[in-house]
Amino acid sequence: MRGIGGIIVATGFGLIGAMLNFFYLSQQAARMEKVSFVAIDVSAQLNLGDRFKESHFTQVDIPRNNLGNLETVAVLWKDRASIIDMRATRAYRGGELVLQQDLRTPPEKVLSQRLGPNELARTVPVDSRSFVPELLEPGDLVSFIVSQLPGTAQRPGSSTQPGVTSTSTQVIGPFQVLSLGARMGDADVRRANNLPRGQEHLISVRVRRQEDGRLEQQAELLFQHLSSSNNASLQVVVHPASLKNQPLP
Repeated sequence: MRGIGGIIVATGFGLIGAMLNFFYLSQQAARMEKVSFVAIDVSAQLNLGDRFKESHFTQVDIPRNNLGNLETVAVLWKDRASIIDMRATRAYRGGELVLQQDLRTPPEKVLSQRLGPNELARTVPVDSRSFVPELLEPGDLVSFIVSQLPGTAQRPGSSTQPGVTSTSTQVIGPFQVLSLGARMGDADVRRANNLPRGQEHLISVRVRRQEDGRLEQQAELLFQHLSSSNNASLQVVVHPASLKNQPLP
C-alpha cells in the first residue's frame, strides 16, 4: 500500500509540474509572439497632404503581452496596402506609428500648428472658375497668374500710353497649399465626416521668411499685387506632384 501511495503522490507532483511548465511556456510564448504595425521609416518625412507610399513604411513588431489597446488604434502591417496612396492628414516624422484615427479624423483647424518658426500663412482669393477645389488638396503646389503690376516701368519703344495698365501677365509661385477655406485635409476625409464645404475659393499658402526678416521674393510680389488690386481673385495653376519632393525656389 505504501508503494501505491508513493506512486500516487509522485504522479500528483508530476501533474503539478507539468501544469506549471505549461503555464511557463504559455507565458514565454505570449512574450515571444509579436504583432506587426505600420510605422514611418526613419528616412522618410511626410507633410500634410502628402500621399503614403510603400517606401514610406517600416514594420514595427511589438510583443503581444505589451500591446494594451494598440491593436485597435494602430494600422496593422498586414493592412498597409489599404492606406497606400491616401493623403496624410498631418505631418509625420520617422519612427511614428500610423494611427487609424489620423486617417479618419479631420485635423484641427489651426493654421499656426502647421507652420515652422520662419513661416507665415497668407490667404489668397482665387477665381473659382480657374480650378476645381475638390481636385486640389493641402500639400499641393500652386502658382498664381497675375497681371503686370501697375506702375511697372515701360520698355523703350513700348506703345502703351501713360496711365494704361499693360495686359501682360506673370506667374508667381510655387506655393504650398495649407488649406482651402476651412478644409485642411483630404476631400474624402471631409465627406466621410459630413463636414460642410466653405470658402474653398480662399486658399491659404505657406510663406517663408528669410534670415534678414524679409519675405521671400515671390511672396513679396504676390502681396504687392494683392494690395494694388484690392485683393482681386487670381487664377490658379497646379504643379506636378513630383515637385513636392524638391526644394522650393
